[in-house]
Amino acid sequence: MKRAIELDPFSALMYSGLGVVLEWSGHTDEAEEQERMAISLDPFFAQPHLVLASVYERLSKYHEAIVEHLESDALEGIDPSTVDSFKRTYTTSGELFPHGEVIR
Repeated sequence: MKRAIELDPFSALMYSGLGVVLEWSGHTDEAEEQERMAISLDPFFAQPHLVLASVYERLSKYHEAIVEHLESDALEGIDPSTVDSFKRTYTTSGELFPHGEVIR
């Protein structure tokens, strides 16, 4: 991944992919940094927001995780594959589902 970024330093996809690998390996601070870079390169790319939501959930930053889920949904629409993660984040945070945002 790092070599791919060296070859194309403006690829939001590569930064986000590196963020995924870092998150899976437990390097949440570095993952957050890579996802933030991806967002700065392409603010309309939903994937980094989903990865950040996962990173923030691991860090018990539930409000930030919810914000990232909502941002991803706003950019890409509700993705059925991420609904359970979104619900889990809300449940774990102790926050109530806001009216009109409950995903069925």
